[in-house]
Amino acid sequence: MLETRDKLTNVKGIGDVSAKRFEKLGITDVGGLITHYPFRYETYGMPIAVNKCRVGELVSVEGMVNSELRYITAGSYRICSTTLRDNTGVIGLRWYNAPYIKNQVKLGHKLIFRGKVTLKNGQLFLAHPEIFTREKYFDMLKNLKPVYKSTTGLNQTLIRKSIRTVFDELVLRDYLPQKLVKEFELPSLRDALEDIHFPKNEKVLGESLRRMVFDEFFAFFSNMELLKASETTKPNSCIINRSEISEKIINSLSWELTGDQKKALSEIFADMSGKSVMQRLLQGDVGSGKTIVALIALAEAAANGYQGCIMAPTEVLAEQHYEYFKKMLEPLGFRISFLKGSLSAKQKKEEYERISSGEADIVVGTHAALQDKVVFKNLALAVIDEQHRFGVKQREALEMKGRGVHLLLMSATPIPRTYALMLYGNMDISVLAELPADRKPIKNLVGDEAMREKIYRFIEKQIREGHQAYIICPLIEESDSLEAAAVEQYVLDLREKLPKDIVIDNLNGRMKADEKNRKMNDFSSGKTQILVSTTVIEVGINVPNATVMMIENAERFGLASLHQIRGRVGRGADQSYCIFMCSAENEEAKERLSIVAGSNDGFFIAGQDMKLRGPGDFFGLRQSGERQFVLADPLRDGEILKKARMAVDSLDIESIKELLNKRNIIVSNTEYMVY
Repeated sequence: MLETRDKLTNVKGIGDVSAKRFEKLGITDVGGLITHYPFRYETYGMPIAVNKCRVGELVSVEGMVNSELRYITAGSYRICSTTLRDNTGVIGLRWYNAPYIKNQVKLGHKLIFRGKVTLKNGQLFLAHPEIFTREKYFDMLKNLKPVYKSTTGLNQTLIRKSIRTVFDELVLRDYLPQKLVKEFELPSLRDALEDIHFPKNEKVLGESLRRMVFDEFFAFFSNMELLKASETTKPNSCIINRSEISEKIINSLSWELTGDQKKALSEIFADMSGKSVMQRLLQGDVGSGKTIVALIALAEAAANGYQGCIMAPTEVLAEQHYEYFKKMLEPLGFRISFLKGSLSAKQKKEEYERISSGEADIVVGTHAALQDKVVFKNLALAVIDEQHRFGVKQREALEMKGRGVHLLLMSATPIPRTYALMLYGNMDISVLAELPADRKPIKNLVGDEAMREKIYRFIEKQIREGHQAYIICPLIEESDSLEAAAVEQYVLDLREKLPKDIVIDNLNGRMKADEKNRKMNDFSSGKTQILVSTTVIEVGINVPNATVMMIENAERFGLASLHQIRGRVGRGADQSYCIFMCSAENEEAKERLSIVAGSNDGFFIAGQDMKLRGPGDFFGLRQSGERQFVLADPLRDGEILKKARMAVDSLDIESIKELLNKRNIIVSNTEYMVY
C-alpha cells in the first residue's frame, strides 16, 4: 500500500532515473504525483481530410506516408519531416528531436497523425503529431485523455501509468469533516483526485474539479484565519511621519501624480504614523505607478531614521527597481543596497555589513533578502512587489527582520473590489485605477493571417524609429523542449521575413535563470530589438522603449491574461500598440478579443473575463506568473469561493489548525501562496 508521503521510488515502475526526472517538475513524493494535475484533456474526433485542415487547429488526419523521412538541424534541434497524402491533398509532418520516428513512420505506411496545423513557406504541416494505427485511434474516440506538464525523458504514457499505479494502491483519508462534505455536496477527496486524472465523463470531471477548487479556497481562507489570529493588532513602535522629502521627490518628477497615487500615499502615511503597524495592499492596474508610491514611502522611512526593504520575485525586476531607486534617491543622500542570489560571496558579505551597520538606508532584493545572514539594524518598512509570488512564510520571514515592521504588498492583478475584500480580509486596500498623465492609451488591433505581412512591416517601421517589440509565441505546455523548439523556430522564420540587421532574440521556460536575466538585460538595454518569448516574460518588467506587443494565438488566453501581457508596453511617453493575432475562424473567439482590444481598463476586462469564462470553465489558460492557486481562480470560481469562506467561518481556530495539519500530509508538495 502507498501513502502520500512515500517516495516516488516506492511506486512500481518508477526507478531512480525516472524519479529524478519527476523531481525536475517539483514532484518528489506520492502526494506530489497525485496533485500533478492535467492542464487539459484531449478528445479524439473523427479524422478529417487534408483539404479541411486550417492553420491553428488541432486535427487528426488519416493517409499514406508518401515521402522518405528527411532530417535538418535548426540550432540545437534536429527536425524530422515527411509528407502525408490522402485523396484530397498533401500535408507535411514535422517532429523535433524525436529519433524514435524512424522506427514508427515508413514510406507507404497508412497511419493517423494528430497535431496542430501550422503554415511555413506556404505549406501546411502538422507540428510534432502523435502517431496512431487505425485500430488504436478508433479505441480512443470519445475518451477524455489527460495531458500533463512534462520534461525531457518523461513522456505522457509514463506519467499516466505511474498515477494509475498509485491510485491502485493508495491509502487516502479525507481531511474534511463529513458534515462539511455533505453540507456543500462535495465528492470525497479520493474520488475527486482519481476522477481528475481518469474521468469517466465530463460531468464527473466537473464535480471532481469543483471539490478540489473548494479544497484550495478552504486551505487559503484557513491560512488567512491563522494569520489573522497570530497578527493581533500590533502597536506601532516605528512611527514614520511624512516630511519634506516626499515633496522633493514629487517635485523632481516630470509628471504629476494621479489622484489615486496621492490618496494611496495619504493612506500609507496615516497608517505608518498611526497607533498600529501597517498591513496594506497597494493594488494597481499595469502601468498605474505603484513603484513610485513605494519609493516615496521607503524614502520617508529612511528620512525618519529607519531602514526600508523592497523585495521582488526575479533578479531582472529587482535590478530594475535598484537602478530606479539609485537614480531617484542617491542625489537626495540616500544609500541603496542590492541583494540578489548571483552576487559573489565577497559581494554578499559587503552588502550584509552595510545593512547590519545601518549604512544602507534602503535594500532592494530578491528572495536573497530573506537569508539568515541578512540582519537589519532597524528595519521599519517592508514592501513586497508582485506579492502573489511569495508564500506566507517568506512574508513572515521578512517581517521578522525587524520589530513592528510595516508591511506594504503590491499587486498588479485586477480584482473587482468585492473579491479583493474577501481575499484580503485582514488588510487595508489602496487602489490605483488611474494611469499617469504622460501615458498614452495603447492602440489595439485584432489581426489574422491575411494581415501578417502588413503587421511585420509595421513592426519593422517601429524598429527603424528606434523602438523595440515583444512577440509572444503560442503556448506549448506538454514539454519544455517542444516549447523551446517552437520559439527558436519562430525566430528563424521571423529572421527570413525581416531585414538581417534587426537583432532578434528569444526567451523560453527551458532557459536557466541567469540566461533569462542576460537576455532580458540585453532587451532592456536596447541591444536586442525584438524579443520573441513564451509567457515567461515577467509581469512588472519595465522597458519604456518597447512600443509593440504582438501576441500569437491570442484566442487561447484569458482576457485578464492578455491584459497583463499587453502591460509590457505603453510604459513610456511614446505611442504603443498591441496586436492580438487570432488564428481561430469562429466569431466567438473574435468577439472575446474585441473586448480586450476595445478597452485598456484591467478591472473592466477582469470582470468581463469572469462573465465569459464562467465557473464551469476550469481549464481556461491562467495568467502567466499569476498562479497563486493550482486549479482555483478567484475571478472565475466566485460561487465556490464564497462556500469555502462559509465553511471556514463555521470552524474555530483549533479545528482549522487540525484540518490544515491533516491536509498538509496529503498535499505535501504545494507551497501555500498568498493571493
